[in-house]
Amino acid sequence: MEPTKLITLLLLLSFKFLKTTPKSIIYVGDDCHNSSFSTEQALNNAYQTNLNNVLTLLSSDAATSRGYNHTAEGTGTKDAVYGLYDCRGDVVGRFCQFCVSTATREIPTRCPNRLSVVVWYDFCMFRYSNKNFFGNLSISPSWNFSGSKNISGPSELEKALSFMRSLIGKATVETNQLFAMDVFDLSQNNKRYGLVQCSRDLTNEECSQCLTAMVDKVSQCCGAKQEWLVWAHSCLIKYDDSMFYDLNTQTTSSSPVTETGRSSTSYRAKDFDNSMQTWTLWCEGKSLELMDPTLEKSYIADEVTRCIHIGLLCVQEDAADRPTMSGVVVMLASDTMTLPHPNHPAFSVGRMALGDSSTSKNSKDPSINDVTVSLVAPR
Repeated sequence: MEPTKLITLLLLLSFKFLKTTPKSIIYVGDDCHNSSFSTEQALNNAYQTNLNNVLTLLSSDAATSRGYNHTAEGTGTKDAVYGLYDCRGDVVGRFCQFCVSTATREIPTRCPNRLSVVVWYDFCMFRYSNKNFFGNLSISPSWNFSGSKNISGPSELEKALSFMRSLIGKATVETNQLFAMDVFDLSQNNKRYGLVQCSRDLTNEECSQCLTAMVDKVSQCCGAKQEWLVWAHSCLIKYDDSMFYDLNTQTTSSSPVTETGRSSTSYRAKDFDNSMQTWTLWCEGKSLELMDPTLEKSYIADEVTRCIHIGLLCVQEDAADRPTMSGVVVMLASDTMTLPHPNHPAFSVGRMALGDSSTSKNSKDPSINDVTVSLVAPR
């Protein structure tokens, strides 16, 4: 795709996107107001410093990890801080980082002066504590949410529970990923979707135990509904009559749809002038000169400049430097997310970039499939 056409497409997508999508990750809830888990108290300077270091480190790490990590500061002292984040299994790269950075930025105001905190967003969870919780199974307390639409009868619930139990086996025994999602035909033209996920610091056996405990709660809490979510600190299950996950990250290989941004590696020679003109104007801070002057009063300059910036990232010479489509979505959604600085587009003076993205010298598989506990926002 020619760079100018790509930028035009991004502009059109962004104007529609900005009208229909909130510019922030959706906050789901927290456990910092549970008196049995954490109480508000003044934090000493050493603990606050360690906490700030943990928040900063994990926020940065999320952009390049496989959707999960944990760290600790001040171990061996009374002011130690242990922190962990988990992004939902179908969330990749920058989308995960956007969610985690949102969590770390908002924790101090949502849960001030707490030694232990767990917060959930629609695509990730973040937890820290003054006690080492890594690898500890936590099933209680648990929470649940259910939708408004009723099921047709008891047989539908039986099929739903059987389906979710099959996902537990898939997440543990079959794949060892601690995450699985799938769909089944409840009846003709009537599908149901499910997702199960555990924190990656658990064993297969602990994950199975946690997920089974969540499934066992469904009949009492929400089995009469077509949509439900049940979760604890260590795991999550979700069931819905609408697709809520990204099928393109279900396997370990990168799918063509997810990798659209990275697959654009062949350019025609006539694209050279357009590519270099866009790059040159952007470097000079004059990228708005690419716009038709007659449209000047119909757009917001900062949003257009951001779209051009994203467009340049999508035509980087090295496929590994290009954002995935999910990355493009989160870039368009966030006003605060810092964008990487683009290098020269795929064309540079005296050479042409031809061939398949598989020849990229530093390409890497960004898909995340064996990740961890997190939340889906109730619709």
